[in-house]
Amino acid sequence: MLALAALDPANPQAVFASFGLLRILAEAGHPARLAWRDGQHAELHGVDWEAVAAAVPGILNVKRAELNWSDTVKKFTRYRELMADTGHHPWLEAFWLESAGGKTVETKLDMTAGAQKLFATVLAMIRHLRDQPVAPLLARTLREPWDYADRVAGLGFDPGAVRSGASVTGGKPPTSAPQATMSLAGLLAFEALPLLPARWLGGGRDEIVWALPERPTGFAKLRQMLLAAPALRDEELAAQGWSRWACSIGRNGKFGFLYPAARTTSDGGNPGDPRITKALKFQDRHFGKALYIV
Repeated sequence: MLALAALDPANPQAVFASFGLLRILAEAGHPARLAWRDGQHAELHGVDWEAVAAAVPGILNVKRAELNWSDTVKKFTRYRELMADTGHHPWLEAFWLESAGGKTVETKLDMTAGAQKLFATVLAMIRHLRDQPVAPLLARTLREPWDYADRVAGLGFDPGAVRSGASVTGGKPPTSAPQATMSLAGLLAFEALPLLPARWLGGGRDEIVWALPERPTGFAKLRQMLLAAPALRDEELAAQGWSRWACSIGRNGKFGFLYPAARTTSDGGNPGDPRITKALKFQDRHFGKALYIV
């Protein structure tokens, strides 16, 4: 068993990173299983660090098709063309869906804006990481407290990396505030997007809901449960060893970001689980009393 002690369930980026890591391990042929034991941190079962270190460099390929379809999600016009070409394509469905009226709707998980484009941001992360030794990268991303030492843009998934807005006392505009991110965690979280398709994120509420496996779970079951979890009753999830978590989407000017996550119930309430305090402590630690919203 590998303890991923750096991954905090209150941080959406850490959760998505665990999903993305399981996905790339499955694609590399490793039958790894993921668990969030007692909601404290993630664990990997059925795999060793050597296998993880061998699988991660595969995502550092700047020539990947999905990274070069468009500069930005919002201006993409080739959805129908590429879907007709490739059939069922999980990366296309990660970013867009076609509404009943034929309009292409973007995923809620595109938090970028202005000069910062989603795909360009991911490519910048890859270029930042490509020449770095894999073992230290994995240690500082998956095992050690996050140091936020990377000076490249993030994707808005990590509440601890949100840049303050101009309305916060002493704050610079988001476009000029200094960057402080965990690039590999962000890239692993990006790799989870095929598990979080745009249609799954539908609806008018600015909220993301997912399920966490509390027993070791393989990739196929994780994919199935992420799609099914929003519609399952709490007792059905609990009986299968899963818990329901959610976070809200905030806005920092035109940029989006995810608030810290908390365990929740199917009706949006807090079941009284003491693990909720972990999310509150995370929020206090990173935001204090002033939320970074312009």
